[in-house]
Amino acid sequence: SGQRSLNLGLNGGLQFIDGRDRWFFVNDLAFSQVEANEFLNTGFQHLRYNYRADSLWTGEAFAQAQYNKPLQLNLRMTVGAGPRFSALNSEKWRVHIGTALMLEKEYDTDGTQLFQGRNSSYAAATFKFSAVASLTTVVYYQPKIFDASDNRVSIESGLLINVTKRMTLEGRLNLLKDSNPPHGVQ
Repeated sequence: SGQRSLNLGLNGGLQFIDGRDRWFFVNDLAFSQVEANEFLNTGFQHLRYNYRADSLWTGEAFAQAQYNKPLQLNLRMTVGAGPRFSALNSEKWRVHIGTALMLEKEYDTDGTQLFQGRNSSYAAATFKFSAVASLTTVVYYQPKIFDASDNRVSIESGLLINVTKRMTLEGRLNLLKDSNPPHGVQ
């Protein structure tokens, strides 16, 4: 006999730009269940505000909520702020470097709670193949403040294809390394 499965997902992003101000919201939720077994239950919401001071410097502030049952993360909430520098901005290439101080409250599925400060530094590069397609890669490094041995490294890469002026298709690859994951997570 067959098994019943339930799969739900919602992801996307919105961006609002008004002069020097930019608001950006990303949402990515997924839930999958086969019979009584949850095997995937993840979510991520990210809100970011940018204020472009000039052509090189931008101030950023963000808030984020994330959960990931396979990684035994019930909830991680973060807020942070810092500067971003535009290192290269040409017709084919864009490169940005940023850093932020971030506060993080984390609840693991085993009941462990953490409240800590982290640095969140990143380098983002975009290569524009044509007016229709581009490749973006962002590398994040997030060490705990005063303990760099406790860190996370994340690589996000995406191929974007502009379908219309207001719609983009994207294929994405995410890699994550956590030096101090929740107990029992490889």
